[in-house]
Amino acid sequence: QYIGVAFIISAAMAILRQQGVALDKLALLNLVALPIVGKIFYAPIIDKYRLHFQGRYRSWLLIAQASMASLLIIAGLIDLQTNFSLILGVLALYVFFMSIQDVSVDGLSCKLFDSETRKFASSIQFSGNLLGNIIGGGLILMLYPWLDWHGSLWLLAGLTGISFIQIIFFRNEK
Repeated sequence: QYIGVAFIISAAMAILRQQGVALDKLALLNLVALPIVGKIFYAPIIDKYRLHFQGRYRSWLLIAQASMASLLIIAGLIDLQTNFSLILGVLALYVFFMSIQDVSVDGLSCKLFDSETRKFASSIQFSGNLLGNIIGGGLILMLYPWLDWHGSLWLLAGLTGISFIQIIFFRNEK
């Protein structure tokens, strides 16, 4: 869930700094996380409305995961040096869909698990988030000399695509 955000906040910050991007531009990179704050406004919409696919939360998850992977591919196509503001916009949109995914996963968890089992499921989810931070903020940064900007984002898109495939085959929600 947080693999891309960890890359954006941690690894991209280090990469851009190494490439000589000015600190005032680097500070703008933190603004891409603003859509997370908006979850309070669109969480009720996600909880209330069902889209065209099977399952309320599954529908939102499919849209969010597909959008996240697509936006990472698009960000990988954009030249980092010449289109910094466009990258910021694409990454902010990515974070918006990531926050939709976050709300949907939490809603699905509440729907699938009773209160006792939900505690264990939440701890697994939190562990997965930490693993995503390690991969996105650490491992991808270590691979960056070989992957470069484009390859790093495309690898993140591929990893996000794995979750998309899992959601396609998930049919347990009513």
